[in-house]
Amino acid sequence: MEKLKERIEELKKKLSQAAQQLVEERHLDSCSKYPFNRYTNIFSVLLKKGDLSYEEYVSIRDEYFKRNPNLDLFEMAPRTFGQTWGEDWLKKKKEGILTDPPQKDGYTSLFDLWLPTENNEGIKIEVKSSHVADKDPDRILIEKALKKPQGTEEEISNAIKKLSFEMNFQQLKPSCCDVFIWIAVWLDDIDIWVIPSSKIVMRPKNAPRRKPKDSIVLPDGKLYMGTQHQGGKGGKVPEGQIFVTNNHYKDLQQYRASIETLIEKIKEAK
Repeated sequence: MEKLKERIEELKKKLSQAAQQLVEERHLDSCSKYPFNRYTNIFSVLLKKGDLSYEEYVSIRDEYFKRNPNLDLFEMAPRTFGQTWGEDWLKKKKEGILTDPPQKDGYTSLFDLWLPTENNEGIKIEVKSSHVADKDPDRILIEKALKKPQGTEEEISNAIKKLSFEMNFQQLKPSCCDVFIWIAVWLDDIDIWVIPSSKIVMRPKNAPRRKPKDSIVLPDGKLYMGTQHQGGKGGKVPEGQIFVTNNHYKDLQQYRASIETLIEKIKEAK
């Protein structure tokens, strides 16, 4: 976004004084509603009154999309993103390896993916996805989308601590799967964490509450989830949620996986 803003400012300087007044911030604040937002208004003026050809506009647009390849995932309907995108994305990446759960006795549809194994037991996988976006309540999701800091692992970790985001991995049912795959979507990157379901437990009533900056991974390796609601076929299935903020990102790196190492990590977590 910074590069796009810089380019827009360069182009605005070519406008006449009268045209520049059309794209002043005080004017745009009153008419910046999706899809007629401030950038649509600015480009409309630049194309009409500025030194910007349609071909140049397309070039600026394509460069922006290239820098932010996951932009469309922040425009996706929340229900579609939260419930189906992650598992569909993983099935495409691991076509023929990760599959839908088998339709047979004992199948309860309470997990998302299945990894067949040589002993025919298979590994039950539950997938959860979340956007990485600033917590600013006054902006829509796509405007709050964050890019992942670059650098060494330590530099990335330190830079992320300075951000302000909160991901919510919810409807966690550890008793219904062997492994969790958590997916964190940035504008320009995707993080994958593979976590054994045995590591995620309901927070005991007598357990002291963690402070906001405390690690979400306890010394014994457990991750406490908070209550959400109870449900499930044939009785109550413990179900909870875990909030992950910029303070907790480093805590999950021990579970980090890539598309290339995903299957190996799933087997290890089982």
